[in-house]
Order: sequence, then C-alpha cells, then structure tokens
Amino acid sequence: MYVSLPPKHYSTPSNSPRQTLRRRYVHGVMRCSPVSLCGCAIFQQERHYIMQVVCEATQCNCVAIQVAALQNLVRIMSLYYAHMEAYMGPALFAVSEERKDIWSGDVCVCVQITLDAMKSEKDEVALQGIEFWSTVCDEEADLAIEAVEATESGHPPEQTSRFYVKGAMPFLVPILLETLTKQVSVVR
Repeated sequence: MYVSLPPKHYSTPSNSPRQTLRRRYVHGVMRCSPVSLCGCAIFQQERHYIMQVVCEATQCNCVAIQVAALQNLVRIMSLYYAHMEAYMGPALFAVSEERKDIWSGDVCVCVQITLDAMKSEKDEVALQGIEFWSTVCDEEADLAIEAVEATESGHPPEQTSRFYVKGAMPFLVPILLETLTKQVSVVR
C-alpha cells in the first residue's frame, strides 16, 4: 500500500477548524515519544495512516504546518529507517531484480515531497527538505559502519542500508547546486 500524494497546496483558510486540527495532529505526532511511535511503526495500517496525514500536511498552504510536517518526516526517517521502504520509492532507486515486484508508480511520496520542499521559495520549507536528506545520509553512513563492523566480527548486520541517497543523487545534486548558486548570488 502506498500513500497517495495530495493535490499540491490545496487551499483551506489557515484559521479553519480543519487547519487547526491538522496543525494539532502534526504537532502531536512530533511530540510523541519514540516508544509510542515505535508501537505504531510495527502495525502497518497505523503506520500508513500516520504517514498519510503527515504527507498531506506537507502540502498545506500554511507554512507552519508544512514545516512541522516535514520535521515529522525527518524524525520518522531517523527513528524508523527500516520501515520507510514503502514510502521512499521504487522508480528512484537501484532495486535488486527480486524486489522490483514490490515497487510501482513514479517517484514515491516522501521523495517527491522532500524534493519539492527543497525547491521551495520559502527558506524554512527548503531547509526541512534538505534536512530530510541529510538525515537519510546520516542513517546510511551509520549503517555502512555497522555493516563493516558486523563483517569484521563475522556476524550479519542487524539492519542493512536501502541506499536511498545513492538512488536519489541524480535528483538531489541539481537541486542542491541550484540552492547553493542562489545563496552565492544573494551574498554577492
């Protein structure tokens, strides 16, 4: 099951009851303890629901809600890397032949959301998109170190990298270069 991407910046007044509820939910997820989120991470249906609400909130026209939702994605990635495969994307990554059957569609939800965030004109939104991929890099670097240590000790690693960053490089590098170019032009 994949979380569907909501329409880009659907409009609801920022003071509407729906926006207030969305803001409270997104901030509530952010404040959840890792243990309570971990319980949800085990149950696929609950995990999909949490991801759907967080992903929908990233498309909100209220910047504060977008930023909070993206911060949730960063936190979720740092805590539950092993559970993120369904949200990270098939078309984007070097997937082994035996795993291609689980992939469908184009760039998956978290990837598209964070790439769009990185392109945002709003610095606080763009920063969270970059922070997401920085977190993925950190997780995968830690997993690489753990894999080497496990190999040296003759044990299989507890968790393996999905190489999300490797697959995303063709998309990430141009956006990062453009962002750096903008920063250089502003400084001059």
